[in-house]
Amino acid sequence: MDKSSINVLNKRNVLNYIRRNGASGRAEIARNLGLSVPTVMNISQAFIDLGTIREVGLGESSGGKPPMLFDMIPDAYCSVGVDIGATKITAIVADCNATVIYKKIYASKRGLSKSVILEYVTDIINETINNSPADEKKIMGIGIGMPGLIDARSGEVLFSPDFGLENMHIIAAIERRFGKKTMIENVTQAIAVGEKYYGICKDTENFLCVGLGYGIGSAIVTNGRLYKGHRGFAGELGHIVMDRNGPRCDCGGYGCLEAISSGNAIAKCAKERAGRGERTSILELAGNVDDIEAKTVFDAAKAGDAVAVSIVENAIEYLGIAIAGMITMLDLEFIVMSGGITHAGKFLTDRLENYVERHKMRYSGQDAKIVISKFGSDAAAIGAASLILNRWVECGGNPKAL
Repeated sequence: MDKSSINVLNKRNVLNYIRRNGASGRAEIARNLGLSVPTVMNISQAFIDLGTIREVGLGESSGGKPPMLFDMIPDAYCSVGVDIGATKITAIVADCNATVIYKKIYASKRGLSKSVILEYVTDIINETINNSPADEKKIMGIGIGMPGLIDARSGEVLFSPDFGLENMHIIAAIERRFGKKTMIENVTQAIAVGEKYYGICKDTENFLCVGLGYGIGSAIVTNGRLYKGHRGFAGELGHIVMDRNGPRCDCGGYGCLEAISSGNAIAKCAKERAGRGERTSILELAGNVDDIEAKTVFDAAKAGDAVAVSIVENAIEYLGIAIAGMITMLDLEFIVMSGGITHAGKFLTDRLENYVERHKMRYSGQDAKIVISKFGSDAAAIGAASLILNRWVECGGNPKAL
């Protein structure tokens, strides 16, 4: 590596250390990163001059002079994050700590042409930038998370079953409109980036993110890095066939996990059974068949409705079988779940843990923990914003290098 590359690497490591650990002293940083104190002094001063970090007071003395501590300036830079979901679109602006400083939720639009959807998303981004309290000059870029097979390098949505879209180019048009670096990822892979750098898994090297909403997505992190596979499509847990004679999936196949255990699948099953005249409180809670949602089914199951319990238990067991297989195969530390279905809380996780334990290989994943993302319904949007924030750190804290 040449001198310039080493300088960027050192800056990245220092910035990443402060991001992960909070207020830190120069000697501490130097010791933990294997750098000289003068090198860390030069880097920290450069970041102070850029307005990226600041002095936040003295630390505890270990016998000598107390060290001066440095921490990130949260609003030094910002990032836009857009979660394009099947039922809603969430747009946020997040600061350097991935804290949401602006948020708005929009109705999603499915079954429309590529040009109409792209125009809609572009208008949402424009409104987000204009209405955010952040100075537009501090907004480094735009991150987008979307379900489906995404070519992150070319910025193309190759196939999104939730939207019925194929071969949709999205990045170039947005970059032309706003003149800002724009990145797109499969939505659950974006969530995994947010979890790794700002969430529950900051100190975890091997984990699985599972998105449980209208559909089911997943993302794999191994040895601290997002595993994308040969073409970047790894992690389509929702489209593993669980029952070859199962219901038809939006992807065109039959018996996919998504066709059995997703929010859409749970609602569909409940509609069919209520429509057949089975006695269930699901219909009473919803008002009419067309208004039945996954939440309605979970609410009825929690109240002990037999039909709802059978639907929910079936969905959770198949999900547990799939996750048990992933634990057995990858020896995971955490399974982090996000999405609308996770609002069921312990009603979901207690049952899921039981099924995972029942179906995984003995001794495999003994320490694996199933947890719900601390970011709640914002997990995907924060993950999308984190694509830009992480890129900024990787570039040594230089927004112009994005």
